[in-house]
Amino acid sequence: MDEVRARAWIGKVKSAFQRDQATEDEKCLTFADLMVGPAKNWHRQLSRTTKTKWADLLEGFQTQYCGLGMSVAWQYYHAWKRSEETPLDYLYRLNVAALRAKLKIKGGNPKARREHVDHYIEMLGDSELADRLTLLRLADADELEKVLCVRERAKSGQCRSAFGSKYRQKAPASAPAAPAHAIVRAIQAQDPSSESEGVSGSDGSDSEGELRRIFLAAEEEKLIGTGGTSQHLDPVRTRANVPEGGRIPERRPLLTGIIKNETAVRIAGPGNTRI
Repeated sequence: MDEVRARAWIGKVKSAFQRDQATEDEKCLTFADLMVGPAKNWHRQLSRTTKTKWADLLEGFQTQYCGLGMSVAWQYYHAWKRSEETPLDYLYRLNVAALRAKLKIKGGNPKARREHVDHYIEMLGDSELADRLTLLRLADADELEKVLCVRERAKSGQCRSAFGSKYRQKAPASAPAAPAHAIVRAIQAQDPSSESEGVSGSDGSDSEGELRRIFLAAEEEKLIGTGGTSQHLDPVRTRANVPEGGRIPERRPLLTGIIKNETAVRIAGPGNTRI
């Protein structure tokens, strides 16, 4: 059991006993129930007198696990690195223990400073890091601290790089391409020549021809209904009325709902029908 944790734990136990106003027997019995692992075996080998007297039981526990009565030099030479400590944190704690033991690890002779570094490497508990530090032949705790600081900064940078690559933002997806028929319609709407070229089709299907026949029949009925005065159009006269550089006026269909294409169909004359 770690000395710091043992001192913190026994302090909580003493506070609980004082709060509950436990008797001498209650303290001893409850303390025995709280022992686990190696501490339980330590409690079993105690004498009956020690087990039933709270003052003796408390002193025995503090001596065994809290470093009570131990010299500061003994505490320094038995200060192992804890599992939750980083190598740099352990160096700071070991430096404090050395100063309490009045060891000259800062301004002493080179041998004393070197021995402190060797003691750190021996108590580190990490064989790989210990081998690397041994090869560096560090002279004192200051050089050791610099090496450990650089090592921790390098590890922190690797963690940040891994985090950034893992959560790297994805590039936004490109907008879907417009359908081909939409592009064709847009070009026809912008290009004036597309109106004079008529309905475009690659297969010349019968459906398009049927639509044309329906449109011609409807237009013929319209002309007959008006008295037949304009049944025949003169292409020459029509073109003569058009200013130079202009376009021949279009006749727009009445049955626009029948025609599915957006391109207008023009009738130039009964014998010269251009679609």
